[in-house]
Amino acid sequence: MTDQREPLEVRIYKMGFGIRRSVLYHKQRRNFLRVARRIIVCLYFLSAFLMGALHQQFSEWIWIMAGFICFLGAIDNGFDLSDLASQHDSLLRRFSELQKRMKPNLTDQELQDIREIRLDIEVDEPAAFQAVHRACHNQILRSEGRPQLQKKLSLFHRTFGHILRFHHLPA
Repeated sequence: MTDQREPLEVRIYKMGFGIRRSVLYHKQRRNFLRVARRIIVCLYFLSAFLMGALHQQFSEWIWIMAGFICFLGAIDNGFDLSDLASQHDSLLRRFSELQKRMKPNLTDQELQDIREIRLDIEVDEPAAFQAVHRACHNQILRSEGRPQLQKKLSLFHRTFGHILRFHHLPA
């Protein structure tokens, strides 16, 4: 939340920063989910190929490969990666449209209107993956030439940021 006592320029910067972070966050989530979906599809085909190739000589492997295919299917259907990627794509578009409205000379009323639109968009957002959120925050700070303000993010958090939510990480 922004403090109305802050100068308008500071509130405009903070709003713009938050919107840029949201654009970057949803772009990264969408791309991750698309890649994950493609990997799962490739593993389906690889498993089916191996089942056919091993059929004659290694019948016990057929059961292992069939179980693996079922596991991949459960992941794909259970998490519905395609729909999640589409949801993030939609949110990315909405935040991008909002970003187009940001300009340095906004009036107080225009900034309030943008804030209301942003809150309407955020209602449709799923729970955030905090490590990804923080990585986006840090990326924007680096692009602005202010790396000293970055928030620490461990290798573990960077590695599993798209898989685990890490609720203990502050935004």
